[in-house]
Amino acid sequence: MTLHSGAKRLSNGTEKNKQEYKVKVVCRVRPFLPHEEPDESVTVEGNSVAIVNQRNKSENLKYSFDSCYGPDAKQRSIFEKDVKPLIQNIFKGLNTTIFCYGVTGAGKTHTIQGSDKEPGIIPRTLQRVFKEKKKRPELDIKISYMEIYKENVYDLLVPRESNVGLAIREDSNRNIFVANLSEKTITSYEQFEKIYAIACKGRSTASTKLNMASSRSHAILSLQVQWRDEEKKKTITGKTHLIDLAGSEDNRRTGNGKDRMAESAAINKSLFVLGQVVEALNAGATRIPYRDSKMTRILQDSLGGRSLAMMIVNVAPGQKFYLDTHNTLNFATKSKEIVNKAVVNEVADQPKFVKPMAPASLGKAQRIPSAPVVPAASIASTTVNGPKKRLRLSDTTSDAVTTKKISKGERLSDGVIETMEVTTKNKKITDGDLEARVQKILDKKMKEMSGVNPLASTLVNLKSNTKQGKSEAMEIADLLTPCTKTKNAKAYIVRGKLLQQQGQLESALGYFEKAAVFVPNNDKLHKRISGIQAILNDPDYSRSATVTNPPRRIFESSKLRNSSNSDDEYVEDEEDEEYADGERELTTVEKEILSIVNSGKLRLVKTLKGVGEKRARQIVDFIESNGPINSPNELTRAGLSENIVANIVKGNSN
Repeated sequence: MTLHSGAKRLSNGTEKNKQEYKVKVVCRVRPFLPHEEPDESVTVEGNSVAIVNQRNKSENLKYSFDSCYGPDAKQRSIFEKDVKPLIQNIFKGLNTTIFCYGVTGAGKTHTIQGSDKEPGIIPRTLQRVFKEKKKRPELDIKISYMEIYKENVYDLLVPRESNVGLAIREDSNRNIFVANLSEKTITSYEQFEKIYAIACKGRSTASTKLNMASSRSHAILSLQVQWRDEEKKKTITGKTHLIDLAGSEDNRRTGNGKDRMAESAAINKSLFVLGQVVEALNAGATRIPYRDSKMTRILQDSLGGRSLAMMIVNVAPGQKFYLDTHNTLNFATKSKEIVNKAVVNEVADQPKFVKPMAPASLGKAQRIPSAPVVPAASIASTTVNGPKKRLRLSDTTSDAVTTKKISKGERLSDGVIETMEVTTKNKKITDGDLEARVQKILDKKMKEMSGVNPLASTLVNLKSNTKQGKSEAMEIADLLTPCTKTKNAKAYIVRGKLLQQQGQLESALGYFEKAAVFVPNNDKLHKRISGIQAILNDPDYSRSATVTNPPRRIFESSKLRNSSNSDDEYVEDEEDEEYADGERELTTVEKEILSIVNSGKLRLVKTLKGVGEKRARQIVDFIESNGPINSPNELTRAGLSENIVANIVKGNSN
């Protein structure tokens, strides 16, 4: 695979479409401005830049890069020689990034945006893409444009008055994206010009002593090209990110006021973090501080990630910029060592499942219609005898029971028997039919769980109505993970609650006792079991009770409240959902630990006993990505073992 000139291929990856490349670095020296006095402090020689050493003016400091351009270089020559070969890779399904780096007033915005007479990298890139589209009409082109202003991300394609800060997220494939960032499909370069001109006016700029139109934010234009390969049955996507970084500033020279100082502080902080990221990548550090800045978080894929990258360092000539130039060139030299792993972005078509045709012998009137899935918010709550009852049984005129597929990680209490509802229209369904259908759903789910966990399979088959069965079940339950225990308990509780609501207390009791094996410390569940046992032992209790005329005491013992409107109306207590969670009231120590952990502050998390630098960063990163937790046990999701979590709680109890 031929890539941009100057990029060094280190090795072929283990995958066919994966290779490693170093970041390409290009240096450009801007010309002197009319009010500046020319000197020879910065010179360009081939692919090297030399600056006069201010400590010893008899010698020069020389820096070599992939390409170097002097003050007389034209925008076209830079694009044709270095940018265009890199951009070509998006038509191969690769991601590319080009960003301009340098101090304020060094010419970054001119390089990336340009002017009407001298278009920059962005307009020339779009012209090149639409030229390719004429050859390949199937290309679908989209753009997005954002700025990072004072550590907040804003969409530049929406009106400024309706602009709000956007959040940065990470998907299941560890790709970084900005939530709710708008994308526009463009079909011509003229359309892009109009959109881009309006968007640029919304970018934050201001006048300083060093620059009449100083950029006060980092701007990122993202271009996506997508097409379908009919021969390979794949959808391929190429992306390029064109970035104009705000320049670092010396507030003593810029004459910034209070507002400008706040902007400058945010700019300098993000550029400082960028330097830390480069240092960490070159040192092979275990933790790269991408999260310490919004800008580096977005650039994560471009620095040590899966994107081909090129950095254009812009340098201002003259002795008064010596320190800035020296620091810029040192940073560029370090950036040359960053290695990215380029990966082709292609998604193979999923095999289509063809639903079998109904047997020809069935007439139209004999076929059972599919029951639509009714949103929970729109389901009318009813009972078999009358109005409102939250039984979650399917509201259809047929006898079909509608379920929805349970996704990984979904609460079983919401998924085992989903969106089902019994209504007055469905009176023909007998209790036996309903029992059989619900049991079928439950058996299917338990079978799926058994296939994943052999221990769960053994446990499902144990009888809990004997001492030997209970003892054996508890021994096996101890070998399961807390997550598996909770899932199994929820499945039994959902089934038990449905039977209890139907008045089948003996059967319900059996399911609740099975659930208790998985969550033995759940007080609410044990109270429910005791309440049902008391009813069954009551000589006045009639075992012939049915769901159409349930004993009033059943609902009282199972925490079902009578409605003030009618004796037949009742709603389920919301606390019933908590039976399977195995939750208990947190201790004071556990609440204090949660308060510290959920703060997301590294220095506070490190104060916990048993939590060092590495674990603290691990916890903080998890909280930033997933939000606050409700129990110390959830720290296992952050990669800590159960023993470590237990030791943290124990250690901080002393």
